[in-house]
Amino acid sequence: MEKILAMSTEVIGKEHFVIASIYTKLGRAIESQGRLLEAERIYRKATDLAVKLLGEVHPQTATCYSDLALVQKNYSPNLRRQEVP
Repeated sequence: MEKILAMSTEVIGKEHFVIASIYTKLGRAIESQGRLLEAERIYRKATDLAVKLLGEVHPQTATCYSDLALVQKNYSPNLRRQEVP
């Protein structure tokens, strides 16, 4: 997934709604591996980019906010204890 992000960024640039979608998918993959701090940072990138490009009331922005909120809510005690290599 990280390779896809790198290739897509090279082709379409860093500020494209497709990049926000890739960040969301990457965040989910990383979260499923238990890398919660890293997942939170990636979800935040997806959210920031979606807000900038699509606005606050777009469905993809809502998905980004939801993913970010869930990782923070469900794992917030673990987020504070976890270290990212």
